Amino acid sequence: MISVANDIRAHFKKEAIIGRSGGDEFCIVLPGTAQENAKEIQSLNEAVQYFEANGQKHRCTLSAGYADYPQQANHISELLKKADTALYHVKLHDKNGVACYNCSMDQQFRSQIEFSDRELIQNMPIASLIYTLDQDPKVLYANPAWIEIFGCTGLDDFLQMLHGSVQNMIIPSERILFQIDIQQISKKRK
Repeated sequence: MISVANDIRAHFKKEAIIGRSGGDEFCIVLPGTAQENAKEIQSLNEAVQYFEANGQKHRCTLSAGYADYPQQANHISELLKKADTALYHVKLHDKNGVACYNCSMDQQFRSQIEFSDRELIQNMPIASLIYTLDQDPKVLYANPAWIEIFGCTGLDDFLQMLHGSVQNMIIPSERILFQIDIQQISKKRK
């Protein structure tokens, strides 16, 4: 990520404020309007095509979304939400591209992201589990990876094997630690 951050810094003017917002996502604040910065923003994915890790160069793609303040948003949280909507528009359509927010993306984003969430959970290459936060946590959903790990034929078979309880997935010596974690999470939510 350091090499990507350096490439982004080199691409934009000195007055750009660049920060990492989490994982592999960055937030960039540019002075001026989206229209004034459009060419520079649009060319970002051409400028950032590689990253370095462990002394090796790796190819990467870049997806970016941006919005205009105050024309498209009155508050920073609204601006970030609209830029995020434009980012997901790119991720859901083209990838390795850049899009400026427009209001038509809102409805399109809502309908596509609902579908994408279902697809994402179903097809995750890692095991994903949803369960209740109570004294004896009950499994509500397990994606196909969990079902395969446990050698079950489907969700019903998986739930039946566990008698619905998450604790039946945990080795007995670790169950007390899991119970303590559940209690702490439950307390924080109240």
